[in-house]
Amino acid sequence: MKPHSVFAEKAYKLYVEVNNKVGLVISQTLLGQLAYQRGDKAKALELIEAAIVIAKEHNLKARLITTNIAKIKISQQEGDVQTVVLLGEETLQLARALEELEDQMTILNLLAESYQQQDQFEKAFNAFKEATKIKDSLGIKQHNLTLAALQSKAEFKRRQTKIDRLNIEKELQVAKLKENELQLRAWWLGSGCALLIVVLVGYRLYQNRKIAAERAQMLEDVVHKKNQMLADVSHEVRTPLTALYLQIEALQHNIIEDVEGSYEVINRKLADINHLISDIHQLALVDTASLVLNLHEHDFAQVIQLWEREYKQLALVKGFKWNATLDLPQKLVVNWDIDRVKQVLTNLFANSVNYTDLPGSVSFHVTLQDKQVLMVVEDSSPTVDEEHLSEMFERLFRTEASKQRRVSGSGLGLAISKGLVSAHHGSIWAEQSALGGVKMQITLPINPNA
Repeated sequence: MKPHSVFAEKAYKLYVEVNNKVGLVISQTLLGQLAYQRGDKAKALELIEAAIVIAKEHNLKARLITTNIAKIKISQQEGDVQTVVLLGEETLQLARALEELEDQMTILNLLAESYQQQDQFEKAFNAFKEATKIKDSLGIKQHNLTLAALQSKAEFKRRQTKIDRLNIEKELQVAKLKENELQLRAWWLGSGCALLIVVLVGYRLYQNRKIAAERAQMLEDVVHKKNQMLADVSHEVRTPLTALYLQIEALQHNIIEDVEGSYEVINRKLADINHLISDIHQLALVDTASLVLNLHEHDFAQVIQLWEREYKQLALVKGFKWNATLDLPQKLVVNWDIDRVKQVLTNLFANSVNYTDLPGSVSFHVTLQDKQVLMVVEDSSPTVDEEHLSEMFERLFRTEASKQRRVSGSGLGLAISKGLVSAHHGSIWAEQSALGGVKMQITLPINPNA
């Protein structure tokens, strides 16, 4: 097996372990292309079809375009013109919707060749012409044509402005005539209407200025948060990247005796980076309100018993004392995305066992209060200062004590957890625990849509 095939297989297994759908689509597409190069056509199409299914199920439109292009290229090499045309035209529409110019240019060139093979010369010419136009718009050539188009647009804008001005003047003249007629019939009514118009125009101008100021402030806040996020993420990524660089450099110079161990280090660092990227992706979904919950009814009283055994085993293996109270009815039906709720609780328990001093204790309590489920996770020392408790849900927040611990993680877990709880119309907050550590509390309505 060639080195790139080995790398692709390892990447695929890693993406399966971390359940990264984007990575699965990319790696399966690559494996399909490599299989086709080896002459295994059936395997190639099987892998690429699997990647297409994942991309469609998880609405990964950009990745779906790339995978479809790979299938189109294989179909073209196999002489399957019908598949090239049907899939090419479908993918072209998706690329246009996403404004993916480079993908549009690639698909149009493939379609042009297939149209030509079917003797559809007019379609072939139009496809090639559109591809050339996109290529020009990307700044590759024909700068003069682009300049001429901009000039034409400016001229059209100028003429449109002139027409609008004439229309406004005409409307003003008509309004003036009507105003004169109204003054003859009822002078006082005309004066009142004029005053009302002035007030409305003034109010509208005030509202427009207010909205413009609010938008400018929102834009400034977004830009500031984006810059801060980029700076924080760059700092977080730098550490595993530095370790990767040192390991690869050592391998290049043959100064490491344990080569297999070095590869394991590289794989761990790649997993850390992939986990960080996955967390950033989830946080982006939360920030842009693009997170889609898979809400279904579950018997939570039964589910929480299974979870409690898992978390108990985790705490005991780490050397902590365990205390749990599950005060729920025998059957409690909730309408939640149960996987997302478990992700939140797992984040909280991971923080407890990672940042609590040994020997220590971890507690878990679940109760039902006014059609809301209250879940409490608390641990023993160290605690977090009162003024920093609200900051714990900010991105990449760490206390000075936690920074000194060598614990892997993106630092985004609590921020993601807050977003997932909010998506369920619930609340999450932190307090100082009577056990000496931190007390995390979550309330979730039984039915978020009620």
